[in-house]
Amino acid sequence: MKHNIFLSATCLLIMAVTSCVTYQPNKEDQKENPEDLDLDLNFAFETRTTKTISITAINEVGKAVEGALFSVFTDNPYDDAGNRLKNPAPIYQGYTEAGGKLSIPMEVPNSTEEIYIVPELAGYGSMLSFPSDKIDDVLSLEFKGLQATQTKGMSAKSTIAPRESIKKGNNYNFFTYYKDSEYSPSDGTLQSSELVSFEELSTPFKTMVNDWFPEGGANYATDSGDSDLHIVEDGTQVWVTYIGDGGFSNGIGNANVWNSLYFYTYTDATKPAGTFFAPDNLAKTDAIHLTNVFPNLHPNKTVTGTKVQLLYWNGSQYVSEFPAGTYVGFMFVNFGFKKKTGEIGFTMQPGYDRSSTAALNSDKVSHGIFHWSEQFMCFVLGMENNNTKDADFNDALVRISTSKYAKLDREYPTPDAVAPKSSYSGTLAFEDTWPDKGDYDMNDFVTDYTYTFIKNTGTNNIAAVELAFQPKAVGASRNNGFGVQIPILVTNVASVTGSSLEGGQTLATVIIFDDVRIPFGGRQGFINTVKGEPRVPAAIATITITFNTPLDERDLSFKGVNPFLFTTDNRSNEIHLVDYPPTLKANMKAFGTQYDKSVPSNGVYYRMDNTFPWAVDLASSQSSLWRYPIEKISINNTYTKFGEWINNPRSVWYNAKILENIVKDNIYDIEDL
Repeated sequence: MKHNIFLSATCLLIMAVTSCVTYQPNKEDQKENPEDLDLDLNFAFETRTTKTISITAINEVGKAVEGALFSVFTDNPYDDAGNRLKNPAPIYQGYTEAGGKLSIPMEVPNSTEEIYIVPELAGYGSMLSFPSDKIDDVLSLEFKGLQATQTKGMSAKSTIAPRESIKKGNNYNFFTYYKDSEYSPSDGTLQSSELVSFEELSTPFKTMVNDWFPEGGANYATDSGDSDLHIVEDGTQVWVTYIGDGGFSNGIGNANVWNSLYFYTYTDATKPAGTFFAPDNLAKTDAIHLTNVFPNLHPNKTVTGTKVQLLYWNGSQYVSEFPAGTYVGFMFVNFGFKKKTGEIGFTMQPGYDRSSTAALNSDKVSHGIFHWSEQFMCFVLGMENNNTKDADFNDALVRISTSKYAKLDREYPTPDAVAPKSSYSGTLAFEDTWPDKGDYDMNDFVTDYTYTFIKNTGTNNIAAVELAFQPKAVGASRNNGFGVQIPILVTNVASVTGSSLEGGQTLATVIIFDDVRIPFGGRQGFINTVKGEPRVPAAIATITITFNTPLDERDLSFKGVNPFLFTTDNRSNEIHLVDYPPTLKANMKAFGTQYDKSVPSNGVYYRMDNTFPWAVDLASSQSSLWRYPIEKISINNTYTKFGEWINNPRSVWYNAKILENIVKDNIYDIEDL
């Protein structure tokens, strides 16, 4: 695949840098080569494969939904406990468009073993994963959560006849007012009744909740304050609607963990002062009357939009109206529904409860965060299960509405919406002797990179690009600089942080390092390429380019980023990846000389033959598998399967963890793997 970069509507339709011309060498080109080289110039020298994930999002009432956010990962984003990891970053994030569809090509590293697709909004099911080598070029998926079976509830105030309290615990006191016919003993799902109904939750509402409580977000600092609902007026009725569990069930270890949500009430005079499990204190008395709301919070068992009416325990029975001055608190109970016995709260153990009232918790901090939404005229509660406090507070997410005015005595600031991001990582390695072949150790400049495409919230338009580089080695005798060009007109660049645009260019070009030795403190000579010499750390460079007019994601892709090396004392001497064009600063006269077989008129650049490029991009998923050769040892004498690459484009010849792939003594930092 060629990588001509020009602003043509036809060529930008899928990826901004896909060539519209396929080059076929002619005899005149062959005569210019200094030696008898392989003449097939069609090999792309890529370590990624283009795969298209096509998604259809169906909500809990069977509607195809526009605006549902999805993320795609090449490493499992969850640990065994079901908690979202900070890394890896998604290689793609985007919203479904008209008809609930999302279909976009993405570049998947050849080393990827599994692809993970995560619905970020509630109601679309759990994460799905597929072996990468089993996925054809296009993978079509339908994300459809549990479908509603409950009837829609009435919005008007309703009066419920008083109910008895049914004790469910066998070692601590907790209760329910659900009749046996109102929930399934096999899985704890609630059935339609005068207490249980359904309300459809809109995509804008779900998006707001995800912005406030993103999975793994750690948006909230915790302290000893409470986060409970304060009933202000007599005769207030309260409803709680299930939203989701924030991805808690997606982890392998938590697939069958069925948690529960409880509530309790107190007043200023009866506020709990000790932990729920303090011996002979709260747990075995009526200091709080712990009552079940949702027997099973698992999103594969409880439908998003399931709405229940809370009943107030007045000391002798449950009634539908809460008196003024009442505080309503909530408790998340891990393993709260027993799958084998079908019991609501059959048993409870210390450390399995998390309350919104700080005093009830052993760590003396609230495990609940309440927000008021003026837009949707309701409260949203997020509960945090983890004692280690990943602080995303989305292990139980519910919407709470009241018939009369209620308030929060404690307001938490709502976090800003997090813009969707797509990130690609890898390692760039250069041989700086172009157009000569050189020693071909491919370590003259080595740098890890991450390219992050930042979208506008709510759209699939790219608003900015962040480029991060972590230099690893300089194995060159000369001094070189390093830059990046992206296929964006300089007139569409609003700002650049961390660097500035290079003058005299039509497309946005940034010089990352005027001299690649600068991030190593200006050290001269070979840097991190000679075994036995001390390793020299390098500073990370991060550059953000923000656009005046956001770009459709189909007009700017990973393949549009065009990194290059240049000679410090001769800016016109540039080296790019195969078939990526030079910038306007390059000396075009060097093409086609010595070992170079470029034919610029046909979009052929920086080709020696189908075995030896002057620059390679080695894709990685979570961590780099590539380790560069030591000084003066060629790459083909270091990686035993390098020469087979042309016959197997999806080869992972560069995986240094596979001992058959390498000559161990020829690699500089093999011990780091």
